[in-house]
Amino acid sequence: MKKESLNIVWFKRDLRLTDHEPLYMACQQGGKVLLAYFWEPSLMKDAHMDSRLLQFIKESLLEMQETLAPYQLRVELLTGEVEDILTELSEQLDIRTIFSYQESGIGLTFQRDLAIKKWVKSRGVRWIEAKMDGIDRGRKNRSGWRDSMLRDLCKPIFTPDFRSIQSIILPESLHKRREIPINTQRVQGFQQGGESTANRYLNGFLKKRFPDYLTHISKPEASRRSCARISPYLAWGNLSARQVFQKSMYKLGELKSHKEKRALEGFIARLLWRGHFIQKFEMEERIEFENMNAAYDTIRLDWNEEAYMAWEEGHTGYPLVDAAIRCVTETGYLNFRLRAMLVSFLTHHLWLDWKRGAHFLARMFLDIEPGIHYPQFHMQAATTGIHTLRIYNPVKQSLEHDQEAVFIKKWVPELSALPVHLALKPWEATHLEEKLYHFRKGVDYPMPIVDISQTYQHAQKVLWEMKEKPEVKSEASRLMAKHVNSDRKNWAKVSVGK
Repeated sequence: MKKESLNIVWFKRDLRLTDHEPLYMACQQGGKVLLAYFWEPSLMKDAHMDSRLLQFIKESLLEMQETLAPYQLRVELLTGEVEDILTELSEQLDIRTIFSYQESGIGLTFQRDLAIKKWVKSRGVRWIEAKMDGIDRGRKNRSGWRDSMLRDLCKPIFTPDFRSIQSIILPESLHKRREIPINTQRVQGFQQGGESTANRYLNGFLKKRFPDYLTHISKPEASRRSCARISPYLAWGNLSARQVFQKSMYKLGELKSHKEKRALEGFIARLLWRGHFIQKFEMEERIEFENMNAAYDTIRLDWNEEAYMAWEEGHTGYPLVDAAIRCVTETGYLNFRLRAMLVSFLTHHLWLDWKRGAHFLARMFLDIEPGIHYPQFHMQAATTGIHTLRIYNPVKQSLEHDQEAVFIKKWVPELSALPVHLALKPWEATHLEEKLYHFRKGVDYPMPIVDISQTYQHAQKVLWEMKEKPEVKSEASRLMAKHVNSDRKNWAKVSVGK
């Protein structure tokens, strides 16, 4: 008996139906199409995964189901490793073409894709992979990359015609794979997944929140309102970078105020920097597991479990560090400065290797994007040999960006009854102040686990000495040649034609 033929659209970190090139190509081809998302057991138990991320994915997929229902279509949510499911499908159906995006994911998903590449080749199945957000696979250097990315961002939005495709009846043997293997529920404080929520955040930002973007970007509390807050939707593909870029450029063309233009230009520049870092990870994927500059393998060799757990649990004795960890644990979000400060404290002040902390924060960040996460970890941990050395002082950061201790008191309630000066520096409380505010240093809130004036001097000395070593300079030169754009100063600038 002749097998029924079909094409497959494989959704990964591209959980949307608008501006989806693989889906568009499948609709152009027509015929029977299986829209599929695979709950991969190996990925679900990976050190990067957390229930908050699975919940966000589930919400995104369920909204896609609702949108497709009027067309008698659905995304089949199938549990199992991708190769196993495709093999099972191919036993009963004639798979002609698989459409998907390229994924700049973690090592696990890269190895999975290599296995699927062998699978399709052995069976004569076509696998058409579209570029994601202007990222070029297989690049050796950055020559011409900026223009290539901008051309991709300026392409017309891909609008799939769902009427041109037909659903496929899933073989009965695969029905057992339909059960969603997670039992998560919406938790208050986390952003909700899905295209409609994504567009609500983006439209709200472009309509009224963007003017304060640059003013508040580094403020722990104000940034939660003045930043776009679309990073989870870009990371999981509820929005494409193209959609965000084009809407933002259109809005920029309407603006008259210099302040507003500058604010929105700053946002667009950071959108382009996002592509820059993902492209870097695509070309240097080993940094998920290794120091970017291998010469740094000789430092941070000792481990202190007690110090690490104090950092992870938010009990370091430094209020802004502890507030940041507790906040991201509860909400999945932090602004960039606080993320950088957490990495800096872990790797410079505690002098611990970055890898375990990278996995922990990957699980905490609702917007975990491997292509941002790992290059930024290496920048802040100073393991590149290229970038400016930044050792964040958490006390100075709180005095500059949380002067009234609003963020600190919100997330470290042990300090909420203290006056501002003590909430910022609780270790300075006098005996009289302890009695007055019913506060016990080292009991109600821990004393600092390290002296940052001493740890700063140690980290600075070691890291500056490292930068002067021939092996560091040699590897830094290779990295510069491979990853740095020729026009470093202006490459992220954009302009609006008249």
